[in-house]
Amino acid sequence: VVRFDSEKLGRSYAEQRIKWRTADAKAKAAQKDWEVQKYKSASELAKAELTLRLAEIDLNMYRKGEYGQEKRGIEGDLLIAEEELKRAQERIEYSERLQKKCYVSQSEVEADRLAVLKATNTRAVTKEKLRMLEEFSRVRKEAELTANAEDAAREQERTQLSQAATLAKME
Repeated sequence: VVRFDSEKLGRSYAEQRIKWRTADAKAKAAQKDWEVQKYKSASELAKAELTLRLAEIDLNMYRKGEYGQEKRGIEGDLLIAEEELKRAQERIEYSERLQKKCYVSQSEVEADRLAVLKATNTRAVTKEKLRMLEEFSRVRKEAELTANAEDAAREQERTQLSQAATLAKME
């Protein structure tokens, strides 16, 4: 009669069972890791897409709204400054005529001259603001917002490729 060493077989069975449970746990963990990475990839891609969308909105908002609004505001200030200058010039002419007839003092005429100078300066400053907006500020802002939109597009593409590669490695 042949007799097998059951103790050795029992240990071997227990070792194999431990190895199987370890391998099964690693497989489940890997599956969960893959699922986590899949959701993380979707989240990263959604963030990149949102960043791109917001950059495009910012560019359109500036081109179609903010710039025009700012320009119209300065043009309105310029019209007011020109009207104030015109009125100040009319007032100084009137004051000078009245001074010749001794109806107003020299100090009142000087005050009207200062008002003309102030209105002239205000108009010049406002014209310069408009020139700066059109020649520099608009160009700079559009360049910045365009670069942001282009950068966001590149980031979205990079994120998409990176996340696809990461998921492919995990499969």
